[in-house]
Amino acid sequence: MSKAAVFSSLPLSEGAATGETIQPVEFGASAVMVTFLPGAAIVLHVLFNPDPENLLMRVSFVMLGLKDHKTGGYDFNLKAASALEARGHIVDRVHYTTIPRRFRGGRFAGSFEVLFRAVSFRPDVLVVSRSYTFMIPLRLLLVLWRIPVLYLVHHMEWRDSPGEPCKLRVAMVKWLVRRGNLIWCNSRATFLGLLEMGMEPERLRVIPPGFTPFEVKRTTRREKPLVVCVGALTERKGQETILRACSLLGEIGYEMVLAGSHDEEPEYAERVRGMASSPELSGVVTLSGHLDKPGLYRLLGEADIMVHGAPWEAYGIALAEGMWAGLPVVASRGGAVPELLTHGVEGFLYEPGDAADLAERLSLLLENRDLRDSMGIAARARAEGFHTWEKTCEEFANLVEETACGQVRRNMPRGPGVPAKNR
Repeated sequence: MSKAAVFSSLPLSEGAATGETIQPVEFGASAVMVTFLPGAAIVLHVLFNPDPENLLMRVSFVMLGLKDHKTGGYDFNLKAASALEARGHIVDRVHYTTIPRRFRGGRFAGSFEVLFRAVSFRPDVLVVSRSYTFMIPLRLLLVLWRIPVLYLVHHMEWRDSPGEPCKLRVAMVKWLVRRGNLIWCNSRATFLGLLEMGMEPERLRVIPPGFTPFEVKRTTRREKPLVVCVGALTERKGQETILRACSLLGEIGYEMVLAGSHDEEPEYAERVRGMASSPELSGVVTLSGHLDKPGLYRLLGEADIMVHGAPWEAYGIALAEGMWAGLPVVASRGGAVPELLTHGVEGFLYEPGDAADLAERLSLLLENRDLRDSMGIAARARAEGFHTWEKTCEEFANLVEETACGQVRRNMPRGPGVPAKNR
């Protein structure tokens, strides 16, 4: 089929990712209606070009928060958007850094910016990552606007605390997510949580996040074992549980580094700093703040053990990186952690929020170097089979294309438990 430039430029709405007009893009002749009817290009292109590899589309990727979060979920979103752009798709990233400053940090104003951006961009497919309170006006419009939607569920935050979750919040999330033609989730634990919310299994797709394999430069062993915890200082990451466990370790010699941003939840970070500076932990626990990847990889090369305090983890990219570095892991058995490591093989699992249980598991590794070494070797071997970012982004881009045009790729992994007829 001959190629033709359908239009000379596509202006994005105010505050779009680049703030510039998109350069001329070559479309197939079957895509001539892209500027008139959302989704027409997809339908016509599939009719004349059944090979999904030739598909070109406009993707509105909503990943808006109240601040510029530095979390694994947002890192996933940005990498996924880049993967779509690498395939030639046009992506409008609706992110804290790409909306006008006057709309940042406000749920009401931000929600109407999301609506405006989506309508003015005229996407062929809408990808939504969380952004729950920002999505309400657009979700109401989506009752009538039958654009394909892929919803991303990175985490179920109501699982982070014991007790009954807020029923209103769970109901709102369910209402938003159910609009998705397909729903991405990052682990079997999240998949099962979505089933409990009443989501149909045939609409769910599990693609684990990836990590970037890196060179592990082992340094000379310290006199005392070094324990590391990687994650922003937030209540859901459970650093207070870790420090309570440390206070129970008595005379066992060790050092600990808590690596992670203090900006996500400043009040919680202040409490953690107070605990770390207590007489029994002062000189033992160091707070490094946020580390860039080279700094993080150096720390992992120096460490002997990784500890994780989250009571429920939807996946655990930090754990995957620690295991790649050959570290035995001590982590809560909540959520997807048992999908990454087996208790007693690559590390230990403890009861969520139980500082005494965590201290007992941690002491076993601190006092037994041979056990640390054998579990570290097993952890590295297990990590060899984890998804890399390259594989994750390829599968995710396939999923977005499947959402847009309804073509099911044979190589796409389905959620566990999906009937064979839906595979």
